[in-house]
Order: sequence, then C-alpha cells, then structure tokens
Amino acid sequence: MGHLAKNQGDDLSLHAIGEQSVLRVPPRSDKQHFSRFLHGLTQINCSGKWPEFGKIEKRLHSRKAKELLLFISDFHEQDSELFQFISKQKTPGNEVVAIQLVGERELELNFRQTVSLEDLETGEVIRLNPDEVQPADIQAIENKHNILKKELLNKRVEYHRIRMDALLEDSLTAFLKSRNRLVR
Repeated sequence: MGHLAKNQGDDLSLHAIGEQSVLRVPPRSDKQHFSRFLHGLTQINCSGKWPEFGKIEKRLHSRKAKELLLFISDFHEQDSELFQFISKQKTPGNEVVAIQLVGERELELNFRQTVSLEDLETGEVIRLNPDEVQPADIQAIENKHNILKKELLNKRVEYHRIRMDALLEDSLTAFLKSRNRLVR
C-alpha cells in the first residue's frame, strides 16, 4: 500500500502504536521519504498492551486533510480498546480501513498436538489440546470476527480480513478490487 501511495504522489505516513512507544513517520511525499517509511516498518515491534487513548489520539492525524487510515492488527483485545480507538478516527473527511490479520490455525484450530499459544502483546500463554477442540469453538471464533466486522461497519469503518498463509499478492489484489467496488 505504501508503494502505491508513493507512486501516486500521495503523502505517506506511518504510526506503530505500542504500550511503551509510538513510532511515527510524519506524512510527506518526497523521494527519500519512502525509504524513511520502509525503515520505520522494519522498526515495528509487537509487544505490550494498547496505550490509553489520550496518550496517542492527537498524534495520529490532523483531521483536516483528506486521508485514508489503514489499521492493521490481529484484533486480540483486552476490552475493545482497538475498536474504540479506530471508531473514533472516522471523520467526514477521511476513510478508515481495519485489516485483521489471521492465521489458518487461528481460524480452524487444526493442531495435531497440544500447542502453547502466546499473546505477543500481553505475554499470556494458553495451552490448546486438539482433542478438546469442538466445532462450537471454531464457530465461536467466526462469530467473534463477524461481530467485529459488523460493529466496525456500523461506525463506517471498512473491514477486511487477511489470512497470513495467503499470498501477499493475492491478498493485496483482493483488497484493491474490494476498494474499487466500494468507490464506484
């Protein structure tokens, strides 16, 4: 997406928000800025809990310029903090898109042996025994995703789910085709 923005001459910025820090590459469109953007991407570290809203809200965007905000996350939340933050970013002059990254095993719970799953943000570890997984567990995961999608759409936030095991090219193409249909 950054490459497309650069090629169109759009200003490009990056914000990676974590409990201890906010990485910020301010919006610009000059030739060297794309390198700063790429460098910023390499500096992102998934850890910690989502910070309090007041600590980051004003640093995200100006609310004056027309813009497209992309939020990319696994959407594993403690108390709907990501949903609340993202829904507050929607203004009449911008578009907000939430992209949920999910893994095949997360969706289908198809493990062959007992595994330990660690939440990278909180450090919480749970053990999952494949013999104890029920169809209702898989349906509960799907229901949770559908509720998130519905709530975001109700706040006029576009929602997309991208599987991490899918080819990046296929995911990006599907995303752009979907956006093209929405614009028409």
